[in-house]
Amino acid sequence: MEIINRLFQSLQQHSERPAFCMAGKFHTYGTLGEEISRLRSQIRLDVKPEENVVPVMVRDDLTTYAMMMALWMEGKGYLPLKPDAPEERNREILQRAGECRDITCNVSIAYLLFTSGSTGVPKGVPVTFGNLSAFIEAFEALGMPIDKEDRFLQMFDLTFDMSVISWVFPLLYGACVYTIPVGKIKYLYALRLMEEYQLTHAIMVPSIINYLRPYIEDIHLPAMRGILFAGEALYEEVIYPWRKCVPNALIFNSCGPTETTIVCTAYPCKPGDKLWPAHNGIITIGSEMKGTEIIIMDEENNPLPVGETGEICMAGEQLFPGYINDDERNHSLFFKYGGKRFFRTGDMAFRDKDRLLFFAGRKDDQVKIDGFRVELAEVEYHLKQIVSPRRVVVLSLLNEQKNNMLIAMIEGDTINVSEIKQQLRDTLPGYMIPSQFHFMPSFPQNANGKLDKRKITQCFLSC
Repeated sequence: MEIINRLFQSLQQHSERPAFCMAGKFHTYGTLGEEISRLRSQIRLDVKPEENVVPVMVRDDLTTYAMMMALWMEGKGYLPLKPDAPEERNREILQRAGECRDITCNVSIAYLLFTSGSTGVPKGVPVTFGNLSAFIEAFEALGMPIDKEDRFLQMFDLTFDMSVISWVFPLLYGACVYTIPVGKIKYLYALRLMEEYQLTHAIMVPSIINYLRPYIEDIHLPAMRGILFAGEALYEEVIYPWRKCVPNALIFNSCGPTETTIVCTAYPCKPGDKLWPAHNGIITIGSEMKGTEIIIMDEENNPLPVGETGEICMAGEQLFPGYINDDERNHSLFFKYGGKRFFRTGDMAFRDKDRLLFFAGRKDDQVKIDGFRVELAEVEYHLKQIVSPRRVVVLSLLNEQKNNMLIAMIEGDTINVSEIKQQLRDTLPGYMIPSQFHFMPSFPQNANGKLDKRKITQCFLSC
């Protein structure tokens, strides 16, 4: 496989160069290669030949990255698990991964991620080596400049797919990856790395810039040459002040769910560009990357003309094979059109006359919190387990920094919020726990007898 061959060649060619900087300590490609060799021997002894995807408890250390590469070199994929995640969630993920029995498991998987599910059960998303290779080829075609002298920020949890591009891509070129230690405030530590080590490249979620806005007048990063934003809407009021901090950077705004292998659209914002196309204050997500086809469709799978908003439907080599053990979801989200296999992403958008795509929200109640994908229904599901028989509604609203925050609305009299939060921590990661909890004597209903979320939102905003 080309990616593995390129990683192996990079280990050989750059053995004396730094591969990682972790908590201020540098590790060379030679040291990384030695650790990979050690772990490959361990994998041959401990992992069964039929075990195609191996769980890895991911940490910010050289062994974790070496293990992921060692598994790849042994023809296996990795399933990242967080050591600080609730035991129940990790146990459920392991169980679902172990039940892998359908067609999606009969392919060469590079990594298996579990994302938020509307039924309270995480969804298994297998990404194949073919998907990843197609993404690397498409990403390189964007023209982001990189060579062995570059210094690349890796700020993501390894259970988040944007981490993959943040460490794989620089290692292919012999560049150095700078990581953020566990427990550090990400946006502050990322800024420290960018300033202290004069980093040249970064993959970021826009919310990081929102957090840095109080310091933005004092930030100057002339060494930054390439930045890619993804994971959330990129607002004009965020990117234009940030551009002054990175005057020499080629900036890409991108979009793409985990199922389409990291990102599948991009728009280049070049140094010196005065205005970037935007709609409702949100920068365009550009157009399809190499090898991807996108059609904006209505609910009957009919293509929509320029200017009309519909669902982004994607086809191409980056498209994953399908959710693990979820025939119902696979049947509803995949369809054939023009002889090609398309996937309904759930993202709404429209095209302008120049064929640029403009994000117009989510089809469902799925939102991004600090770059992580969260389905409100999953948070509601776990909250209901705690406060039943009370009804609950989880809202997503923008805070003062224009980042999404979760608001839990609970029907009935006030109860102990601290106890609710503590119980949620046993089942959900921190980013899925609501920031605020509010109580209503009774929830309003609409004419159909359903909960009226619009009125609930209005009640919250007027309180």
